[in-house]
Amino acid sequence: MANRVHWIKRLMAAGLSAGTSLVIAACYGVSQGMNITRLVRGRVTHNQQAVRGLEVCAKAPSEGSACATTDDNGDYSIDTYETMATDANDQGFDLVVTDTDGPANGGEFQKATTHVAPGSVPADVDVDVRLVSDATNQ
Repeated sequence: MANRVHWIKRLMAAGLSAGTSLVIAACYGVSQGMNITRLVRGRVTHNQQAVRGLEVCAKAPSEGSACATTDDNGDYSIDTYETMATDANDQGFDLVVTDTDGPANGGEFQKATTHVAPGSVPADVDVDVRLVSDATNQ
């Protein structure tokens, strides 16, 4: 009798566990497109000199944005979820370079936006930025 009760308890526990998993999946969905993939990489320069510490963001039309910061060589690499990479590849995306540290790291740079055409992912995009003072001297 005790053996039968033990098995009934185990079956009930397994059923509750499976039921809970189904409820969670129904409420929150099953994750898809969660693989990480390369979206874009490149180098940011000013007058052919690497610029470190700039924020580089890839902005896809319907999947949001992903960002990176340039390293000592001006290099950046943006990896993102497969769903964003697919959206960016299908519709193109904007690559926005922003100076977030002001005059540190070589000066205060203007915001630069480059449109990357559909079908280009993974992309290699180099950007040459200009100083804010360049715009005021023209």
